[in-house]
Amino acid sequence: MTLVLLVTTTLLTMVITWMPQQPQVAERAFWPAWQRLWTSGRERVLASQTQLRVRIESERHRVVLETKTGQVIERLNIPPTLRLIRGRSLLVIYASGSGRSQTLWWQSSATSSLWKQTFQLGGAIFYVTQQRSRLATAGCADRFEFG
Repeated sequence: MTLVLLVTTTLLTMVITWMPQQPQVAERAFWPAWQRLWTSGRERVLASQTQLRVRIESERHRVVLETKTGQVIERLNIPPTLRLIRGRSLLVIYASGSGRSQTLWWQSSATSSLWKQTFQLGGAIFYVTQQRSRLATAGCADRFEFG
């Protein structure tokens, strides 16, 4: 009986301490998943020589990789705590495998911070930086490089 109580208490403690961190973990896991979707789209484009679109549906919390005609190839769920607040919601991967250089701003309700997603070199790589505010310096921000 004591062992069951001890195990139950330990598990409950683990769940309670884990729950507040789940949104942050989901947000951090989103960026590598986005990179996999983007890379898979670029590989498909290079193989078929036809352009694809990446559509960000903020209201449905998902990113959709699709053909020009709207045929869905892949979907990625956006964590419910993230919201696109600035930038284009329709990105194009051209037949050459490149995309437009651009910056997307995402707002996190879990951490009250901003995520800056910058596509560079024609979409070949992108950087993701978490900032406390738009005025935060790069030295104070968490930075991820994908490419």
